[in-house]
Amino acid sequence: MIGRCVKKIIKDKADVLFVGPLWPTQPWFVQVMKLLINNPYVIKANKKLLTLPYKDIVHPLEKTLNLMVCRISGTDYKTEEFQRKLPLLSWHHGDQELKNNIKTYIKKWFIFCLERKEDKFHTSVELVLEFLTYLFECGLSYSALNSARSALSAFGLTFDNVPVGKHPLVIRFLKGVYHLRPTVHNDVNIWDVSIVLRLLRRLSPVADISVKDLTLKLVMLIALTNATRSQSIHLLKLSNMQKQKDCFRFKIFDLLKQSRPGYKNPEVILKSFPPDRRLCVYLELKEYLKRTVDIRSEEDSLILSYIKPHKKVSCSTISRWIKSIMCRAGIDTSIFKAHSTRSASTSKAKRNIVPYSDILAKAGWSSSTTFGKFYDKTVTTSDVFAEKVLQI
Repeated sequence: MIGRCVKKIIKDKADVLFVGPLWPTQPWFVQVMKLLINNPYVIKANKKLLTLPYKDIVHPLEKTLNLMVCRISGTDYKTEEFQRKLPLLSWHHGDQELKNNIKTYIKKWFIFCLERKEDKFHTSVELVLEFLTYLFECGLSYSALNSARSALSAFGLTFDNVPVGKHPLVIRFLKGVYHLRPTVHNDVNIWDVSIVLRLLRRLSPVADISVKDLTLKLVMLIALTNATRSQSIHLLKLSNMQKQKDCFRFKIFDLLKQSRPGYKNPEVILKSFPPDRRLCVYLELKEYLKRTVDIRSEEDSLILSYIKPHKKVSCSTISRWIKSIMCRAGIDTSIFKAHSTRSASTSKAKRNIVPYSDILAKAGWSSSTTFGKFYDKTVTTSDVFAEKVLQI
């Protein structure tokens, strides 16, 4: 009965609200899953859920039979649009770069299968290897092919209940790619925070600098003093701000890159720095709030654009502002990007004997392994030996 209804939906290209048993072993179940255009909702089994037709008798499977409610469609473009979105639901909301990568490679996979008239959902490992080979011949690196493998796994491709990324032939193929195009490791050094601090000191007094310089200085000080990502700065809101005697506290309730069940986002604390008022993020923020009160209107985001119409800015804009300060300070931004502020600040904190527990808590890391492997780097300094040798 249900199978005939599904065929009718496909034939008429109809949009239907489907209510039926959650019964994966039935042949029609796979077809219903292919027709999904929204996330299904499961109704757990209970005594009052089902009765037999024309009789006021509880269904004999009332203890085990769950129902599912879902929107399905017989229109191809609607189901394909949902299938394209589906893999992204399991990825971190804050990890926009990874989201963009997975979209790119899934789109390439769709085009690849379309050109060869192959089913993109039910395929063979041979076709996947052919796809990866195609990407390799296009000049993609090992890391790019690894991202493509992850994208196909997130898309849900499996062979013998094994995700495509863990299939022995795919793993072996990627090992071969690594030998042919080995990954170039990043530099083990990081720039010295003092270089940027000298520039920020020159942007004083705070009352006399432009709104643009005030905004860039504030963003850089937040990034350095909290070892935070551009995403966290982007999510700072006045409604989540608490002003205290010597600091401002911001709570972030949005999902971050590191967010997961049971994880509490670290607070962003902008504390006063009496030893040097020119580097005091607390005073910078007070002046910033004073300068932007008339242009803010009802905007809740802390950081606004310094040009009209003075709206909230994106993560990319904040990253670009951080890089502009780094460039003005003389740091090579072709090597070091905005995210390097996390490594620079935490590496300096470690060098100044800040406890590991404080560094991990501030940066939002749960393990020292993450810090030690990716962020703890040697701070570059001037070549004193060469300078002394060349002195007359």
